Amino acid sequence: DSHLDVGDKVFGEIDWDHRYTLMRHHTGTHVVNGALRKLLGEHIWQAGSQLALEDARFDFAHYTSISDDQKKKIEAFANDFVKKKVDVKKLVLDRNTAEKTYGFRLYQGGVPPGNCIRVLDIPGVDFEACGGTHLNNIGEIEKIRIIKIERIQDGINRVIFAAGKMADIYQKEEKGVYQNLVDILKPFYEIKE
Repeated sequence: DSHLDVGDKVFGEIDWDHRYTLMRHHTGTHVVNGALRKLLGEHIWQAGSQLALEDARFDFAHYTSISDDQKKKIEAFANDFVKKKVDVKKLVLDRNTAEKTYGFRLYQGGVPPGNCIRVLDIPGVDFEACGGTHLNNIGEIEKIRIIKIERIQDGINRVIFAAGKMADIYQKEEKGVYQNLVDILKPFYEIKE
């Protein structure tokens, strides 16, 4: 029977591996945002985000495209944050206290309704009003791999990245593509590895 009434008891099960992967990506978006601000400037502002199991995307306002060199530096900076193993603070504050403490940057993801606001605070990295599931420490992310950064419209760039074991999968795929190219080109050129 698929019908439920108010008061019926239901039982569910959390797929922890699935959820934990999403948590790594979600906390990772805050780490990437922090790295972007530290490297590109305080004008960086969230323009959207999306979490998936394989990867995550973070759209941000910035006035130019991102170069390959900048991409490498952003990834390195994000991973330096991860290595610091900073505890993630998940706070519930009244709106006035939250705004006095954090200011307008608190609302990068939009202004939540109500007088109580859940604030995610990763000291020295990022803070934002955010009601999502997050890790307790950014070290749990393990690593961040930026897959690509592209300009999606005037003034908006998109970074797509993977965290934890999903980053390992992307790195393995990249190595496989590289090896396939080497194998294909070997007969035509002498390639020194």
